[in-house]
Amino acid sequence: MAWDKSINKRESFVIVTPTLNSGTMLDETSRSVVENLKEGDEYIIVDGGSTDGSIERVQKNLPKSVRFLHDSGGGMYDAIATGFEQSEKPIMAWLNASDIYLRNALNHVRDAFAKTNAELLYFDNLYISENSQVIQRSRGNVWNVMASIRAGWSPLQDGCFW
Repeated sequence: MAWDKSINKRESFVIVTPTLNSGTMLDETSRSVVENLKEGDEYIIVDGGSTDGSIERVQKNLPKSVRFLHDSGGGMYDAIATGFEQSEKPIMAWLNASDIYLRNALNHVRDAFAKTNAELLYFDNLYISENSQVIQRSRGNVWNVMASIRAGWSPLQDGCFW
């Protein structure tokens, strides 16, 4: 898909969550995504063949606009690609079934894209305990992005948007 530089068309997201037997973690992940979506955004959950009831449970609790796809078992990255192939939204991200977005996270990303006209944004990550206590913060900033990438660094997926 060609990148459209117009701001109004750049504000729509597709968020993909790959999952396989994610249990109750999928509940909180999907809820955090849905609470951040605006009209025109898309949320796709790609299941690799779960047998733990997690898909059936979240399907009952999520809006009908959330799309559920089944992957042929090609693994997590194949599931992510499958989700992205089903959308033409200009801003893409994936969120694993054990991660969450904080309240207003996607609005901050929309604002950052509008202000910077960047093609890739990445942010800090918070590691939280099962009791929702922040236990560590991973800084998303590096001094020289290209040198860092050549050295093996990459932004963490839950704070990366392109």
